[in-house]
Amino acid sequence: MRINLSKNRKQFTKFFTLVLLITSPYIPIDSVYFKTPYLGTPTNGTTTFNGLIASSGQVTSGTGSSSVTNFLSTGWDFEVQSTGATNTQITQISDQGQDAATTDDDVIQFVGGGLVIDYVKISSNDGSEFKLNSVDVRFQGAGNNTITVRAYKNSIAIGTAAFSTGSLTAFDWHTIDVSAQTDFNDADEFRIFSGATNRFSVIRVDNINISTAASSDTDSPTFDTAPLASSVTTTGFTAGASIDEGGDIYYVVVADGATAPTPANVIAGQANGGGSPIASGSGTNLTDPFTLSSAVTSLTAGTAYDVYFIARDDESTPNVQATVTKVDVTTLAPSSLQIAATVFLEGAYNGTSLNTTINSSIPAQQPYNGVNSHSQTTSVSIPASAVDWVLVELREASTAATATNATRKGSTAGFLMNDGTIKATDGTSNLTINLTGNTGTDYYVVIYHRNHLPIMSAAAIDGSGGTLTIDFTSNSANTYQTTTALASLTNNKFGMPSGDLNQDGSINSTDLSTWRTNNGAAYSYSGNGNADFNLDGEINAVDRNDFQQKNTSKTRQVPTT
Repeated sequence: MRINLSKNRKQFTKFFTLVLLITSPYIPIDSVYFKTPYLGTPTNGTTTFNGLIASSGQVTSGTGSSSVTNFLSTGWDFEVQSTGATNTQITQISDQGQDAATTDDDVIQFVGGGLVIDYVKISSNDGSEFKLNSVDVRFQGAGNNTITVRAYKNSIAIGTAAFSTGSLTAFDWHTIDVSAQTDFNDADEFRIFSGATNRFSVIRVDNINISTAASSDTDSPTFDTAPLASSVTTTGFTAGASIDEGGDIYYVVVADGATAPTPANVIAGQANGGGSPIASGSGTNLTDPFTLSSAVTSLTAGTAYDVYFIARDDESTPNVQATVTKVDVTTLAPSSLQIAATVFLEGAYNGTSLNTTINSSIPAQQPYNGVNSHSQTTSVSIPASAVDWVLVELREASTAATATNATRKGSTAGFLMNDGTIKATDGTSNLTINLTGNTGTDYYVVIYHRNHLPIMSAAAIDGSGGTLTIDFTSNSANTYQTTTALASLTNNKFGMPSGDLNQDGSINSTDLSTWRTNNGAAYSYSGNGNADFNLDGEINAVDRNDFQQKNTSKTRQVPTT
């Protein structure tokens, strides 16, 4: 297996040196550094040995083959192969190159040990890839023959060029030029072979010319900062990641639990199968530090999503990560919601709308503090069409039956208008309820009135759009426990049952007793006003006969515990 060390060369060398020191404690330090020098990379352009060799001499020898690594720190490894030879050699020759007459022209020489050379191998020390353009070669002896140069990558031949030596004078230099051949691109070594006849026993090499020594990257990028979703809000988050080299990072946002997209899907901004994701984005042509930071918006509050990331590098043929990386994110639950609710009070209903008879008596301070922990201070002008104060509460639970008092997430008092709508204290805006401790967007809506039984929605209402909408007046199925919890009104309408004077959730003799005590007394909203079951500003037999007596034994259906 060949390891690409181009990204982490120094770290590898330090590690390899440490391994040698640990596993071979008796190797002298100088020997260690001689055997395992820092990996070298051949230099772009021409490598000459001019001025590097002080005196001629043998560098190494062996049986059948000899080799030397990172020769004179040039970034080149050399090897000579001669089958059957007992004394193959690599020697350095001082001032005997083809330009020795004018410069200090040093060369490297390969000796077959008295036998012919099979081949000379020249490779990059660190495994980096290059394009061979040319190399100068001199052969021992002369004769008609053909020499062959082959390029290799990962020990596999990728390019070949054959040259005729012709009738050469002994010790002539020959330039092998392969610059026009594309099959010598991206090599990590090349080998020089002599022909089948008149093979050579000595070969000298000089002036190795390459046009690039950069390693061809075949590894996909890795995340050095793992993908994440940060700065999460009710409607979005920031998608982020960082890779260890130049390239691109892509992501898609899909529904929680959706089938994972493929790398190709994510790059194309698609969900699995090519469909449209909820959101997508990318950072392309990233430069150091190769970081993506992308805002994702327009999501639904309190909702779980899956985010899939993929990265590729900036090679001409990009290396793409094999698998996508998944990040789970849930947007924050809403901090408040608006309520668009319609409800009728049985006592104030006149057949089409609600009476506003006590409008002038309605106080500026709402009357529901203490109702299931509600607390609110108001000091407002009373809208002309207001019927009375009501309290709206939101509960978060998995079922209606479990939507007990403890599941309350927020409540706000507002004005019930004569058309049955509930408005904020300005009389026109939808009521806004601030929420705490909530996790999602679906809530049960509870309505309270000071002398009517409370009611609750039969189902949790979706508030992902920011507003909960419900009509309690037209369809009894919208109310939990339907007609058991409601009063049936004329014109196929429904309302909250009147008669719960003390707000204990039951219309019974206690309410009747209090009514009797106040029957015929002057009306006072904050004093005996709860005994006025039809909200006409009077406490009389109509309140008892048409409401309290009619609804006796009715109880609240809104769960408490």
